Amino acid sequence: MAPYGGDSVEVKVKPGENKIILLNRQDRGCSFNSTYYTTLIKPIDNTLSVIKTKGKKHQIEYNGEEYEVFYYVYKDGNGYLWYFENISDKSDDQRSYTFDGTFYFKLENLEIDEVNEDNQENEKSAEEEFTEKSKSAEEDFTEKSKSEYKIKLKPGETSYVKLSMKDLTKSWGYKYSYSFKLKEEIRNNDKLIEKVRKDGKKKQISYKDEKVDVYYYIMFLNERYIWFYENMTEKKFKATFSFELMNLKIDNGTEKEEEDEDEENEWEILLQPNESCIKTITRVDPKKESKYRSSYSYRLT
Repeated sequence: MAPYGGDSVEVKVKPGENKIILLNRQDRGCSFNSTYYTTLIKPIDNTLSVIKTKGKKHQIEYNGEEYEVFYYVYKDGNGYLWYFENISDKSDDQRSYTFDGTFYFKLENLEIDEVNEDNQENEKSAEEEFTEKSKSAEEDFTEKSKSEYKIKLKPGETSYVKLSMKDLTKSWGYKYSYSFKLKEEIRNNDKLIEKVRKDGKKKQISYKDEKVDVYYYIMFLNERYIWFYENMTEKKFKATFSFELMNLKIDNGTEKEEEDEDEENEWEILLQPNESCIKTITRVDPKKESKYRSSYSYRLT
């Protein structure tokens, strides 16, 4: 009887409800047999309250380096709930960063149900000397339905997403991989200079075997190469640095008016005694490899 019909019915019964299905006899003789599949659909709030204690905990990592971003996976009656948190603001080394990642799923009888839509958006970039490549952590999987989930978390933020079962009568599962990038939270130039001095690659200006007390530090941070120069001499330092750039551009702080205008490939440095300055080179496409070569000429007066 209505509202049900056919050879199969789907029944959802909320807490405190009951439902009845009547089978009408169409002839004097009748018989039937049945099979059924059941599942319990738990409210999201109930699942979130236990996911950190009952879910499987994972930490974002690449090449053995771990980051203070975690995700928990909890299997419930009709799929999986993924819960993400960025606790970098609580880390011992006082580093904090925005996590910007993409999770790539191959789904079997599952679909992404974005139960909250606040956090959307993509790829950790590796620094290997002067070559940048995408970072990714990957699980081995067979071809199934492909889907992506993009997430962006500032320090202290959380988010979650649901992988919901599509057909109760069929098997379900998934495999996944992810890529990400981190944008460190640096609020002023003093902090930036301190970090570049500490973690950057230090070089000294020289010509043949002659070295002068002018130094520069290079560090890849937040999709940019940071170059920090300091003149420790008693003379004025003037230099020209020339570059061959691949998927990189010199950041001069202004937008070019014409798209076909030639990209800059050098910059000038002029430092009085005990002065310093910062220059930057920006990666054009974060998903592509980038590299550079540099040379310089200088004089002290």
